[in-house]
Amino acid sequence: MKKYFFATMFIHFTFLGYAETVKGKFRYSDQDPTTGAITFKPIIYSNVEVWSITPGGTWQIETRTTTDVNGEINVLMQWKRARVTYGIRIVAENYACRVNTQRTWSTFFTHPMLNGKEIKKVVRNKNDVLDFSCDFTDLYISQHFNVCCTILKGYEYAAMHREPTETDIVHQVAVSSEIILANSYYSTAAIQLKPENYFEDLLILHEYAHHIEFCVSTFGMIITNHDGCNMDGVFGGLTSLKREEAAWMEGYANFFAQAVNRAFPLEKFVGNSGSLSGYMLEYPHCNASTYQANETELYIAAVLWDLIDDFSPNPNEIYDDIYQNLDEEIFYVFDKELDNGAWPTFSRFLNAWNGRGYANINKIICQNNQMLFTNSVFRKLSGKASFRQLSNTLFEVQVDAYDECGDLVMVDVYDESNSFISKSSTKFTINTNCSTTKKNKKKIIQTGNKPIEITIPCETITCSKASYKFVLQKVGYLNGVTYIKISKDSCK
Repeated sequence: MKKYFFATMFIHFTFLGYAETVKGKFRYSDQDPTTGAITFKPIIYSNVEVWSITPGGTWQIETRTTTDVNGEINVLMQWKRARVTYGIRIVAENYACRVNTQRTWSTFFTHPMLNGKEIKKVVRNKNDVLDFSCDFTDLYISQHFNVCCTILKGYEYAAMHREPTETDIVHQVAVSSEIILANSYYSTAAIQLKPENYFEDLLILHEYAHHIEFCVSTFGMIITNHDGCNMDGVFGGLTSLKREEAAWMEGYANFFAQAVNRAFPLEKFVGNSGSLSGYMLEYPHCNASTYQANETELYIAAVLWDLIDDFSPNPNEIYDDIYQNLDEEIFYVFDKELDNGAWPTFSRFLNAWNGRGYANINKIICQNNQMLFTNSVFRKLSGKASFRQLSNTLFEVQVDAYDECGDLVMVDVYDESNSFISKSSTKFTINTNCSTTKKNKKKIIQTGNKPIEITIPCETITCSKASYKFVLQKVGYLNGVTYIKISKDSCK
């Protein structure tokens, strides 16, 4: 039985007749749209078709495979005969996306090229190795692969952080250039890119974030013109609620693009349009916005960013180092609690975040409120005044000022007539028109079964002005007011 078994195996492998090998390593030219610099990147996990033709025959597909993480294939073919010619198709498609040929709905593919001609290889012997390796220098060809390889990293980021109980499928997204609006955009299950945006990696990730919103969370499909601070509906004005919903939709996409960029630093994503820059998330500021923070996409993106980044170069972000690497927590809420049919807002995100018992992020929220707006109601001052009597007419006073985050800040202290008095957290004196009145106060105490009346000497300080008001002023903050009552009764 053993002898028969081995004989059967020998016959089986002889019948298969594996012989020649088709291999190749494929890279595309990634162009920085700002500098024009070129970097070769592997065409990863892309679909590849192996075709062949025998003398006098017609081309037919032999097998399908995919490139690996290095952009390589290595396929053993079945021996047919000598003089079989092989060719390769590399398709701009992977499990995350497929990119159509520009201005068409057909998936883009190309062949390995040498000196402008398609590479074809002819088999001479059974053990031939047919190498189709190619670096694509043509930018038109390369840009299709750049889109798909960039989107793949967005897919991987989402897959790494899915909420364990969620089963929504992230479907393959189609990318085309059938633009009907002024800019690139996402429409249900498809990204529409302007041809000049095919190398704008962060823009591509931004639009792909909308696809992730659509697939696993809730996508508030509101078409707007927006710049990070201001937002207008393309087809009409927005209510406050719609601005909140649109701000979350765009704010999350801005965050997602930078989060993927941070998660895959070796990819060296490029581009400076179509999504808010990392600098803007570190230094969030709006000059002319008339909206509240929750209606501002830059604010939402900056808050989320501060929950994952390691270090901020902005000296005003004093709370930036409190939390890092909370990508998973953010995505859990995004994936589960915001996947309930209601269009998400930052308020709904925060309620769900707190409902999960995650870290208190009020300091992060407050910090970004303060940086986002100048001279707005979001930058508030409050004060606390204390005093000590030095004499009948002289009091030592200290006014401490706090921002809306509850932190002590240095401000100028003025009196009611707007005259400068002192800096905050610094002792100063004020003269008052106070007088002291000495008197005796009677008090009944119980001794045994008999009440006894005793006389206690005491004094009362009375002032013509019972309280003083101090005005706190600091550039960029809403003025704060605090009071002290300086009259004192020492009688007990």
